[in-house]
Amino acid sequence: MYLSKVVYSVERGEEEFRSKMKRLITIEETNSINSHLFRPRRGSDESVRGKMREDEFIIWRTNRSWNGVLYPIFIGKILRIGDREILKLKVRFNPVAEIIVGLVALGLIYGIVTGVVIQENNELKFLLQRGMLGLILFLILQTVPLISFYGLKNQTIKELEKYFELRRVKLKRKRH
Repeated sequence: MYLSKVVYSVERGEEEFRSKMKRLITIEETNSINSHLFRPRRGSDESVRGKMREDEFIIWRTNRSWNGVLYPIFIGKILRIGDREILKLKVRFNPVAEIIVGLVALGLIYGIVTGVVIQENNELKFLLQRGMLGLILFLILQTVPLISFYGLKNQTIKELEKYFELRRVKLKRKRH
């Protein structure tokens, strides 16, 4: 699941962009569960990990002190639209974080439904009240990983915009 998608205009050209991206990646790794589970101890929090492929790149930075394993990965692809080169950047949790957040969400739902919502008195009035309380509790507990994710995502995007001199654009869709 992609939590964010942004589009940028690549002002310097694709070749210069690729060259700068190769210099930016300090630890070359593939985006796999193994890489995110066992290898994030190598390098520092400033190390940019990932891999450049022919048509796309995948990069990420860890922040062990603040985010632990809840850090985003950035998947980018350069496209040519007319005479412009466009960088399409998608952001999502890394595979290990997606599994952890999913399992925690399922556990929370089960715990809230069995411990808060369903009680001895299951009249509709009380079920609705406890259901709303359960929903609020679930949302509060799920904001922790999202705050962690969005904090590092926003910080990294600002640094990428500055490093590559990127400018956000909005593409208009043609109507048929």
